[in-house]
Amino acid sequence: MSVTVSSLIGPILAFFGTLIVVAAGFYQWRRTQGNPNRFAAADARRNAREALWNVLEEVNIHLRTAADDERKALPVLQRDVNTLFLRNSLYLSDHDQALVADYVAAMDAVGMLMEKADDGPKQAWRNTSLGSPSGGELGAAHQRMKLLRATVKARLSASVDAG
Repeated sequence: MSVTVSSLIGPILAFFGTLIVVAAGFYQWRRTQGNPNRFAAADARRNAREALWNVLEEVNIHLRTAADDERKALPVLQRDVNTLFLRNSLYLSDHDQALVADYVAAMDAVGMLMEKADDGPKQAWRNTSLGSPSGGELGAAHQRMKLLRATVKARLSASVDAG
């Protein structure tokens, strides 16, 4: 059985290629583990996302519970949310800003329709019920709002869980 140099080239190259990949992976792992700001940055991202969700829920509660004459206008609510985005822009995705703006507008649309609604749905809305009025323009607007809320919540929750 004779071994030639040409028959060893393939296995030798594979061995050194594997060593290079392992070394690069180890180097990257050490760099991440050695970063003293890693946990602080993850906490800051989590805090920014939780703050965004809290502001959105405050907007939701305000639109439901404020008396008609005390209700803030949509531009004011949008400004509150956009201000939070600007303050935390390092940790929040610009792509999410449009989604959140749609959600705030959908909440406002439901609130305005609720002002004209019958007492049953209006009372459920004011009591912060998550149930949906069925049918008509109000039902469709409420379903859109719930869908946007679920989408925003899932995105923020997933990013908070990911750290």
